[in-house]
Amino acid sequence: QTNTLTLPEGQMWVETETEGVYEIGEIFAQVHNGETKIGDYATFDAAVEVANGEYTIKLLKSYDGTYTMTAGQTLIVDKNGFTFNKPTVDGAYIVSETSSGTVYTYTVGGATWQINKGGTITYTNNVQSVLSNPTNGMVVTLLKDASIGRTCIGSALTRNFSVTIDLGGHTLTSTNSSSDWSAIYFHDRAQNCSLTVQNGTLEVKNGAANVFHVRGSQTLNLASTLTVDATSDVVLIEGAVFLLYS
Repeated sequence: QTNTLTLPEGQMWVETETEGVYEIGEIFAQVHNGETKIGDYATFDAAVEVANGEYTIKLLKSYDGTYTMTAGQTLIVDKNGFTFNKPTVDGAYIVSETSSGTVYTYTVGGATWQINKGGTITYTNNVQSVLSNPTNGMVVTLLKDASIGRTCIGSALTRNFSVTIDLGGHTLTSTNSSSDWSAIYFHDRAQNCSLTVQNGTLEVKNGAANVFHVRGSQTLNLASTLTVDATSDVVLIEGAVFLLYS
């Protein structure tokens, strides 16, 4: 005689370490292909393995902590009213996030910039937001050829900092086409600050007024390892400025 045990909603049979022995556990997530449920899973990792970046993981519980993705991985997560933090990734990669309703898609792609703040390494594709809020001694390093819009160094609240842009042997192309703005400039209220640019090619040919704009109490150091390929003047100087070539 065969008896069928119906489990309460939200529970499932979970295999134990003993072969053939199962116990009742809670469903952590489901995997769906559109409206079709593929299965119930007791752990997020088990759901990830089945979903394989193609199907949606629907949470039935909150995910404590932060999931770590790997290069080339995609996650499609229906938060379903539960908590799921944006995943992280190790190495020179960035996790991108898009959403539609409660469904979030996370993809891993290569980063453009490495940020070194006192030995703490992070990666970003938006270096402009980093440069607008610099810390003293910060080094931003370009990891591949890239383009960049009009870029401000510092803000009205930043003082006493030294920043290095290391192009890492690559080419950084300015997309700034405004004849009223320089491609790279210090904020007009940033004081006692310096910028070093080195190790690569800076290309400014899109109509920017100047390559660099420097004001009083600001120092610009253009290293000998930097090539500036520009159709405009390289530096606009206002006030008492330190302009260094090393």
